[in-house]
Amino acid sequence: MGTNPPRDSLSKETKGGTCKRSFLDALPKFCYWDESKSMEVMVLVMNRFRMAAKWGSRMMLILVSLLLISLGWNYLRFQSRQLKPASITKLQLDRDPILEKLRVAIQIPTISTPLSRLGADSELHRFRDFIHATFPDLHESPFVVRTGRDFGDEQIPSILLEWPGQEPGMDAILLMSHFDVVPIEASTRQEWSHPAFSGDQDGKYLWGRGTLDCKQGVMAILE
Repeated sequence: MGTNPPRDSLSKETKGGTCKRSFLDALPKFCYWDESKSMEVMVLVMNRFRMAAKWGSRMMLILVSLLLISLGWNYLRFQSRQLKPASITKLQLDRDPILEKLRVAIQIPTISTPLSRLGADSELHRFRDFIHATFPDLHESPFVVRTGRDFGDEQIPSILLEWPGQEPGMDAILLMSHFDVVPIEASTRQEWSHPAFSGDQDGKYLWGRGTLDCKQGVMAILE
């Protein structure tokens, strides 16, 4: 009678021949594996993972260091490309007349209205007449004036003032704003410290709808 092979030998050989092993001495696929061998493999695998993590941390540290060095080097050799335009002399404006024009502009209740409901005598058209009367020089040569009639609808209250340049082939500069304002809800009229279209001036503030949105922009452009 034959004797049973030692238990250790069963972990290495089977009736079909030599046992196949996976990489890193992992568990064999088709053989008996004892508990002590399993622990050895687990320890080996864990050691490999620790080593990989250790080297990965080192590589990450190296890459971050190289990145910081590169950023620092570029920062030290970087020179600003910001343009340095020549200083512009500040305009000396007569404040009171300018403020008075804006105050009158605020007093015209240019509430936004659909074109279908606009008449030739609307407040929006009245504001356009106010611009003409207040800035007559902008409606004479060399300026070119275009209104709703030129846009295909005489009801359009917009106005376009074109100041031709000396080089017609160059790109144009467009300054634009709007003079219509949102309506005033009747239920809120009593909550206004100053009437919405009063244009009141208390020495510190100019009050009224359109002072910030956006008649101040219109008047600034025209000035």
